[in-house]
Amino acid sequence: MESKLQPPLKYFLRDEVVIHNEETSAWVIVHGTVIDITPLFAAAERKTSLQKKTLQWLLALAGQDLSSFFHNNELTPIERTNRNGERVPIFVPCLERNPATQLYWYRDPALVIGRITFHPCPVKIINTLTFHETEMIVCYEDTIGDVREKYLRYNGNACRYEWRKDLSMGSETGLLRMDKTLTENGYQVNLRSPIPVIWIFYILPPGTIDTTNGTHSCSGTSCNTVNGPQAEESQNASASPDEKQSRLPDRRQVLSVESISLKVFSHVYTTSTTFRFGGCVRRTHSRRTEDKSAEACLPATNGVERLESSMRLQYEQS
Repeated sequence: MESKLQPPLKYFLRDEVVIHNEETSAWVIVHGTVIDITPLFAAAERKTSLQKKTLQWLLALAGQDLSSFFHNNELTPIERTNRNGERVPIFVPCLERNPATQLYWYRDPALVIGRITFHPCPVKIINTLTFHETEMIVCYEDTIGDVREKYLRYNGNACRYEWRKDLSMGSETGLLRMDKTLTENGYQVNLRSPIPVIWIFYILPPGTIDTTNGTHSCSGTSCNTVNGPQAEESQNASASPDEKQSRLPDRRQVLSVESISLKVFSHVYTTSTTFRFGGCVRRTHSRRTEDKSAEACLPATNGVERLESSMRLQYEQS
């Protein structure tokens, strides 16, 4: 019988294997091969007491690397001679078989689910919509599509983003190929290279109206593009005083959000840039700048009342 198994296409980190250490999900590693031994515990009720003890021994080592119990680069267990002169494995659970195929669990191709990665690769994913940075450890053999699947636990809408190598939105040059790995997409992945950075851009679903810049963009239908301030002025010109008064709370709410945003972006501006040279990390912080004129955008101690009165005055004057 062939003692070596063909390496499968799926790769795992050791941190992904160590969490599978229960009867409902038990994995082990043998010379880089990841083996799912969960079926052995599914039929444990029909086992004898001695066999149950060996399974308990095997379960105690679930999620770990068992290569020390096997010959180098082979799926053949190391044996010893017992008191009866018989050759038996030093790791007794090697005598257990898969109930479905009656093959030893370390020789059964049906239980092999993957291999340990050749090199764990750190990667940084920057969401251009929220400017949130996520650092992950992925497998060297993972494609960008595999990286996106792993990123789903941080962002459930990862499939709605455009994955790029640069910031040229809409350009085909920096668009990442989802069926290729990091190195195949042009990234340098080694101990001395900087961490690969992936930029993701949110793509609006078809038929969604984009009002971020005061314009409407519809797919599949023709829409008249009207700027937000112009549309509001035309509505206010034809509206009665009572209607203007009824629209005041909505306008006040928008102005309050804009004033707070102005305070955040113009009062204090701090950036942090990280440069990596080999194994060294250097950080540079820009000088803190303050805009005195931005203080008018914030309410004072009496907060909302002063802000509302100032915006009401601006509205009446307009």
